[in-house]
Amino acid sequence: ARKGVDLVLTAHHELFTESSKVALFVKGDSYGAKLFPKDMATIYSGEPLINDIKIHKQIRTKTYKNKPIILYSFQSYPDDMIPEILLSLDAFVFPSRGEGFGLPPMEAMSCELPVVATSGTSMEEFMLPDISYPVKSNGWKPDPRCDWITNQYKDNLFAGPDYITYRDAVWEIYSNREAAKNKGIRARQFVIENYDLFLILLFHPNLRLLLYDELRL
Repeated sequence: ARKGVDLVLTAHHELFTESSKVALFVKGDSYGAKLFPKDMATIYSGEPLINDIKIHKQIRTKTYKNKPIILYSFQSYPDDMIPEILLSLDAFVFPSRGEGFGLPPMEAMSCELPVVATSGTSMEEFMLPDISYPVKSNGWKPDPRCDWITNQYKDNLFAGPDYITYRDAVWEIYSNREAAKNKGIRARQFVIENYDLFLILLFHPNLRLLLYDELRL
C-alpha cells in the first residue's frame, strides 16, 4: 500500500485495454507477492481498490471490464541488473505514500526515464515539473496499510497521492512521448549535476570519512 500500487493498478485498468499495446511491469518483494493477487481480485470484482468512492463510481465500468497487459516479478535482482531492467522500460511510476529518500525514481531518472512520483514526500526535492511528472498529495494522515513496515511507523503521517493527478500524468506520457522523452533526458542531467557520488563527497568531507571507514570494514 505504501508504494501506491492501488493507484497504479486502478489507472492502468481505467486508461488501457488489452489492445492498447501497453504493458505494466510490477516489481515487488515477498510481501507484495501476497498482496498482489488480492489487489487484482478486487479490481476484477468491481470493488474499489482506491479509497475515493466517488472516483471509483465514475471509473468502475472501465476498471471492471478492461483487461490490460500486466507483467510482474517478486524476486530479488542483483544491483548490476537494475539499469538493464530500467532501460527496458518507457516510463517509471512511483506514487508512494512515504519514502526515506526515494532512490528508485532517482535511479530511473538517471536512466533517462520519464518519472511519475509523489512530490509531497522526501522526493519533493527532485520531483520537479521540468524534469518529471510530480503527483500532488492530498494532505497527510495515518494510514494503517503502511504500519506493518516497522513499529516506528505506527500512527505516523503518510502522504495521500492524488489519483487524478497520477492518472493524468500517465496519460500525458502515453500521449506525448517525445515530450516525455525530453523530460527524461533533462532528469538524467539533473541527477548527474546534483547527486553524483563524487560531487557529494567533494562537498561533504564528513561523509567521505564515513564512507572510507565503511570500506575499510
